[in-house]
Amino acid sequence: MAKARISKSYQSWSMLVDEQELRRICDEMETSFKKINPTPCLTFQVLLSDSLTYSPKSIDELLKEENSRNRAITGIEITGGAVEARISVRIGLEAHGGSSVTVEGDDRQWVYVTLSAMEDRIKRLRQWHPKSRVWGTGAFIGGLACLIWVMFQATEKYPAQLLATAP
Repeated sequence: MAKARISKSYQSWSMLVDEQELRRICDEMETSFKKINPTPCLTFQVLLSDSLTYSPKSIDELLKEENSRNRAITGIEITGGAVEARISVRIGLEAHGGSSVTVEGDDRQWVYVTLSAMEDRIKRLRQWHPKSRVWGTGAFIGGLACLIWVMFQATEKYPAQLLATAP
């Protein structure tokens, strides 16, 4: 039977992952797998800010990891798989700190339903703002445009006063 595979990337989202949401992602993955395989197995891969990558044995071991400033967790990959299907959730590991979800399986309907459930879970991690670089650039350009407009209005309305105070 041919495998169905679908993948979604989220590049421009800022995401905040806490213990509760991480557990919910794992629960959603396990629930999806139980529909096709009664013994789901999840694996974890963690990337730290000092470029160390390690694989905790369980979510509890992952959550025990100290998230200090000099060794902060910058990315997490949660993968579950069996012969019939595979789910991969990558948070903070794609280009520019983006995230992705990939679902693969023998049953096309299961792939669509699982992706939809995982996407709903990932959307809950999204913060209301895009990455700060975009906002910073937009705010700078908007502020500069306002300043130029105000100066233009002032020179039209008060040309004599501005010239009189000039050296």
